[in-house]
Amino acid sequence: FVMRRALIFNCGHERNPVPLLKFIHSLSKPNNADAPLFESVYFCRADAERPSMVNKSSARELLIEAGFSPNEISSKDDLVSNNTTWQDTLAHVWNYLQDNSGVRSNALANLTVKEAIDNIKSNAERSSSSWSARHGASKLTDHARVEVCITGS
Repeated sequence: FVMRRALIFNCGHERNPVPLLKFIHSLSKPNNADAPLFESVYFCRADAERPSMVNKSSARELLIEAGFSPNEISSKDDLVSNNTTWQDTLAHVWNYLQDNSGVRSNALANLTVKEAIDNIKSNAERSSSSWSARHGASKLTDHARVEVCITGS
């Protein structure tokens, strides 16, 4: 039996997602403090967007606004660039939080929600096939379960 967890996250660039992402990242599996709660995190684009007068912040700007010390945040290009998609910026924030905790999950950006769900299903089927082959099971779906949390702000 294989249990997987995935997070699908989206929010508009008018909000600072760092407090919510920081909280989500701080959660861990109850029996393993070093394991991420979510093995895969998908930063998805919206199906439709409305015009906004608010400029998109960089990952570094968002982290500082959320209370991180500017001295603690590197000036790496991926944290300071405004030339990335908003979903890339979210992934850079997530990766920064991971880099400072040592707890890692796979972060993917710029998918639609449908593409993320298709990816999750495909990964579950591959895991299930592998598990079934090792254990001589015939029913793939009995051995792969995925919990998906879809959130944002």
